[in-house]
Amino acid sequence: MRENNQDIFGQGGCFAFHPVYSGDCKYTTGIFKFMKTKPVGVNPESIWEESSSIDDCIQIAIWRIIPFCEVRNIFVVIYDQNSKSVKTYTDTDDLIKDLWKSFSNIPFDDGEKDLVLGQDWFIFEKGTEREDIWKWFDAYYSKGVVTLLYPESCGK
Repeated sequence: MRENNQDIFGQGGCFAFHPVYSGDCKYTTGIFKFMKTKPVGVNPESIWEESSSIDDCIQIAIWRIIPFCEVRNIFVVIYDQNSKSVKTYTDTDDLIKDLWKSFSNIPFDDGEKDLVLGQDWFIFEKGTEREDIWKWFDAYYSKGVVTLLYPESCGK
C-alpha cells in the first residue's frame, strides 16, 4: 500500500478496468475539508485536482481526506469540464461507498491463498490480496466492510 504523500494509481491506461462513474471529459475535484455546507468564496483549506474520470476523482478525494479520518463531515464536489456539478458528497462514508462500487469492477486473479488484484488500483498494487483491501475498507468505513459486502442483510 502506498503512503499518503504519494499519488494514487487511479484508472490509468488499463483497458480491463471499466470505470463505474466515468464520462468522456476532464473532471475537477473540489475538496473542502471540515465543511457541512457549500463553501462561499475562497477557502484556504480547499484542494482542487483534475482527473480524467469520476472514479479517479473519488479516489483523489478519499486519499486527501484520509489523514483527517476522524472528521466525517466534509464537502466534496466533482465538476465536469463545463463547471457543472456531477457528484456532491457531505460524508466520508458516501465517498467510500462509491469507491466500493468502483472496486467491484476491478479484475482479480487467482493467488496462492485468495484472489489478488489483477492491476494497480487506488492505493493497492497489483497482487494485493482481496482480504487486505477489505481490511482497508473496514478500517475507514464507519459501518464496517460487512455492510458493503452484504448490503441486503445489513439494511441499506
